[in-house]
This record gives sequence, C-alpha cells and structure tokens, in this order.
Amino acid sequence: MRKVFGIIGTTIAIAVMSFGIFIGTIIVVQRGQEEAYVKAMEEFRNAINSEKPDVDRINELAEETNSDGYFLYVEIAAKTYLHDVFVPFMTVQKMRKEDGLFKDGLTKDLIEKDQPEFEESLETIAEMREQTKLVQAAADKLFDRDFALRYIESEELDERYVDMYIEQVQEIYEDQKMKDDLAVFATYMNMQCNAYEEVINFLKNNNGSWHLENDTVVFKTTSLTNQYNQLLAKIDRD
Repeated sequence: MRKVFGIIGTTIAIAVMSFGIFIGTIIVVQRGQEEAYVKAMEEFRNAINSEKPDVDRINELAEETNSDGYFLYVEIAAKTYLHDVFVPFMTVQKMRKEDGLFKDGLTKDLIEKDQPEFEESLETIAEMREQTKLVQAAADKLFDRDFALRYIESEELDERYVDMYIEQVQEIYEDQKMKDDLAVFATYMNMQCNAYEEVINFLKNNNGSWHLENDTVVFKTTSLTNQYNQLLAKIDRD
C-alpha cells in the first residue's frame, strides 16, 4: 500500500511540477506579447508625435500588427482610433504643403496647364473636401468616451485589456481643445475649398472672356474683372 501511495505521490508531484511549468510558460508568453504590444504602440505614437509626421509611414504602422493574443485586439483598436483622430488632419496639412493649387494658389503655370475645364484643379478640391469631411467627423464623434470604446468592443476581452486600450486613448477623447481646434480647422478648409471652386468655375464659365497677361488674368470687361477680384479676395493665402 505504501508503494501505491508512493507512486501516486510521485505522479501528483510530477503533475504539479508540469502544471507549474505550464503556468510559467503562459506567463512568459504573455510577457512577450505585452512587450511586443508596448513596443508597437510606442513606435506608432512616436510617429504621430513627430515634429514632421510622415503620413505614409503612419498609415503603414496602422496596418502593421506586432503583438499577439488579446494584446492584438488592443493594438488594432488603439491604432485605429488614433489613426482616425490624427491622420485626416495630417493628410489635409500635407496636401496644403505639397499640392500645387493649395500650396501656390492659381499661378500662371497652373492656369495654363489646366484650362479650359480645370479638371485637375477641381479633382484636387474634391479630394480636399473628402479629407476635410473626415476631420469634421473626427471632431463630431471621436472625442467621446462611449464612441471611443466602440473600437474595442469584444465579448472575449476582460477588463484588463479594455483598461489598456483606455490608457492609450483617454487623453485624446478627453481633450476638448483638440476637438474644437479640429472643428475650426475643418470649417476653415471648407471655406477655402468653396473659395477656390468659385474662382475656378468663374474662369471655366467665362472661358474666352479672359486671357493671361504675364501672371495676371485679364478680362474683357470691368464687370468681369470686379467679379473675379471679389472671388479671389475670399481665398485666404496664409
């Protein structure tokens, strides 16, 4: 009987040891997953907070996933939320700095290249409008705790992982000044789009009634000149 108990005791001891190894392995794996998650989020946030953010790189990082397990849910949710808040604004700013129309205005070269239909310029304005809508949508919706939590909705996640997500985004959705700034910026850009569109449509609709003289658009009548100048004055060349 002692022998039997000895065998049972040995078996239990082996089982307990194996269970301990199993638990230890889980802890090590989770620690590795968490470290990968932390590293991925640090890289993503640093890209957003850069003095000269690279929008293309931020978009790439938003698509990449480096963590695993439940941490993957948190990484995807946090990156998606932060992307939706910041990238539309950054994209509009990039267009303002790089696109010919919004960067330099209605230059002689642009007018000569794009007349008489101004298709390229009108497409640029349409694209700017779409990006500006996303900026406005961010201001309207994303600075709200309940809405932000929709990004992490999952019955599989326990509170620990939801809290990790909140740690990543809480400072953003509570930032009412950022919300207001984005709304003001969206309004401003919509006004700019309207102003450029009015000027371009005026040139398009009055094709044949004007010509370029050096860098100046010269109309055949004083009335058209006055109307054109009034439209130009609506464009803010900051």
